[in-house]
Amino acid sequence: MKATKSILDLRAYLAFVVFSVVLLTSCNPSNNILPDPPVTYTKSAVAIKPAEKITMTSATVVAKVVPNENDTKVSFEYKAAESDWSVKDLPLTFSGKDSVTVTFDLSTLKLGTEYSFRVKAKNAAGEVISSESKFVTYAVADFDGNLYHTVTIGSQTWLQENFKGTHYANGDAIANVTNLNSWSNLTTGAYCWYNNDLKIGEVYGGLYNWYVGVDPRGLIVGWHTPSNDDWSKLVLYLDGNKPANYVTGLIAGPKVMETGTSHWKTTSQIATNTTGFTALPNGRLAAEMSNKENFVFRNLEEDAVFWSTSDLGTSALGVEITKDYSTLVDGLGFYKNRGLGLRLMKN
Repeated sequence: MKATKSILDLRAYLAFVVFSVVLLTSCNPSNNILPDPPVTYTKSAVAIKPAEKITMTSATVVAKVVPNENDTKVSFEYKAAESDWSVKDLPLTFSGKDSVTVTFDLSTLKLGTEYSFRVKAKNAAGEVISSESKFVTYAVADFDGNLYHTVTIGSQTWLQENFKGTHYANGDAIANVTNLNSWSNLTTGAYCWYNNDLKIGEVYGGLYNWYVGVDPRGLIVGWHTPSNDDWSKLVLYLDGNKPANYVTGLIAGPKVMETGTSHWKTTSQIATNTTGFTALPNGRLAAEMSNKENFVFRNLEEDAVFWSTSDLGTSALGVEITKDYSTLVDGLGFYKNRGLGLRLMKN
């Protein structure tokens, strides 16, 4: 009887278990649905753009950001050479899959200094940092507010752009003479833009007669028009060890010429601009060969021509680089009433 009862108890227990399983399954049909996959997030996409609105002490840094996730935080990082990164957090967060342009204004920067900058974005997927970009603050301004970079070559420091001011350093205006035939009789300072076109002047600088460059009022405080000896010193420094039968300035020329054909009209240029001097073919205002009283603009995109202060009486010395020879030639004579470029040198 005990064995029979044990078997019955076991059967009853098994029946209870089966019933419980069936009951639980029928009451919780969701057991047949797979669990939700784990949540995944996507990092932001970032790309740096060139800096904008660069001045002597400020700049605006710019980047493109695709947030991809909500509440994406964005910051800019910048530094001068050999310095640690400074971080500037943007006050807003960003969301969405569309690209947004982000900017930040940097201030209290150092004059004439190269800065690196990058952008960083952080969201639920993690942090991403862009590649680096660079800009250089301007070092000098003329009376008109035109800004100039500088470059040091050997022991000399030069403006990196052609002078394009319309006033002397004390604020007195330089005479703007647009009637070309009036230039032949000038014995005081005057300037014009090539083709009397300000847009050309903004790129290549102004054309000035010799009297502007030697005026005692100066053009930028602390800077002067170089003498022919100054130009010769530059040429000799860049020429270095000259080979036999060497033409003076043949090595120096390519080292100071801007590279490419954006401004120089040639397809066979050997310019390297390794000095950073960046000579541009500003052309000149000069008399026609057949009529010395008839002045014309010529050689834009072909010749870079600059004054020196060295006086020869009715003429003065200057330097020239031509597209055909790419040679920096100093000690050339030009009549003082011609219009050439000015490239200033630090005192």
